Amino acid sequence: MSRRRVLDRRLGGLDCMVMGAGPPLVMLPGLAPENRRPVGAIRNGELQTMAQYARDFTVYWLGRPVGMADGTTFADITAATAEALTLEFDRPVNVLGISTGGSIAQQLAASYPELVRRLALVSTGCRLGAHAAATQQEMIKIAARGNARQLMAAFAWDIVPAWRGRIPLAALMYGFGPRLYPGGRDVKDLYLTLVAEDAFDLRALPTITAPTLIVNGGRDRFYEPEIVHETARLIPGSTLLVREKRGHVTVVSDRRAVATTIGFLGAPTPPLP
Repeated sequence: MSRRRVLDRRLGGLDCMVMGAGPPLVMLPGLAPENRRPVGAIRNGELQTMAQYARDFTVYWLGRPVGMADGTTFADITAATAEALTLEFDRPVNVLGISTGGSIAQQLAASYPELVRRLALVSTGCRLGAHAAATQQEMIKIAARGNARQLMAAFAWDIVPAWRGRIPLAALMYGFGPRLYPGGRDVKDLYLTLVAEDAFDLRALPTITAPTLIVNGGRDRFYEPEIVHETARLIPGSTLLVREKRGHVTVVSDRRAVATTIGFLGAPTPPLP
């Protein structure tokens, strides 16, 4: 499959987009107002992220469960991801987790080590930092009220720094968010995902044994340096790359970060002793 050709399909019960050629790389994306496959301009943004890796890997963008039941836990979300990988692949695969997808990737590697060959974690950490935990609680309160426009505006306000046009983007999302994220008009999945992730803590899980690369921006407001370094300490033998001038979003497309991730994921894995 070429780097530009995209195949829409399902892996288990989850939406998937496939692009590229080479060994499989499962990409678990960051938080969005909807858990399903994106459309329109939002889809193009996700495809751009996939394309960075599609020369070297067959990239499987994998969504999260849709129509989740009340009480769904982070372990349940991870189990759905594990089921999708088990149905599709007959051997461990590379996993790249971004932001909330990185939290899922950590729980996946900890709870289902047989599924993960190598693990790359971008813009994420072992638990929510102080700022992230506070804003997550605010988002949960807004989501509980069920107003999709207000929630999407708050989502944009939270993710974008003040100096990058936070106010106009929040206004844009209030007006056009339901068109950009048609699946987000019902806020229940986002609400349940937020509540589930709020309880995520790598310290409570088995130790990750897969070779792991951690990539973060030095200006990431959601995962402060102490959280990033704690994550590295919790994963034995992990490698940490901090791009000091990058933030939570911009590190995802940072050339050095992407090149380092590709090199790490493509490296041979030593046999077990």
